[in-house]
Amino acid sequence: MKRLISIISVFFCASLLVSCVEDLEVTVEFNQPVYEISVGDTLDLTAEVKVENTLKSPVFSSSDKKVAEVVSAGRLVALDAGETVITAEVEGKSATAQLKVSLVAAESISIESPESVTPGLEWATVVAKVEPANFDCSNLEWTFT
Repeated sequence: MKRLISIISVFFCASLLVSCVEDLEVTVEFNQPVYEISVGDTLDLTAEVKVENTLKSPVFSSSDKKVAEVVSAGRLVALDAGETVITAEVEGKSATAQLKVSLVAAESISIESPESVTPGLEWATVVAKVEPANFDCSNLEWTFT
């Protein structure tokens, strides 16, 4: 009989503990409401999770994967200029932050002339070096005079 009462007491305490853990309020908050980065940059996201006794980390996602994509736990890569909403979710609770991604402006462009040009040839290789390194050269236009 004592053993049965002990077993019932253990189950009662365990169920009480589980119900208390289930009733905990979970809140998720970003450290700032808006993030601004440039195309090609990465951002390590953090979100504050307020709940006792949880070991879970937030799962991050982007509403527009053409602008930015979460590539690993909390690491985001800016892919194209635009805006997207980043969501952090834990145990059904979520928070959002806005992400603004801008194009990188060219700080300098230098042209390396070919070392020699053979007379009579109609072509030569010319190299342009653009700084910073993450500048998108896909729309760079060449003009020769």
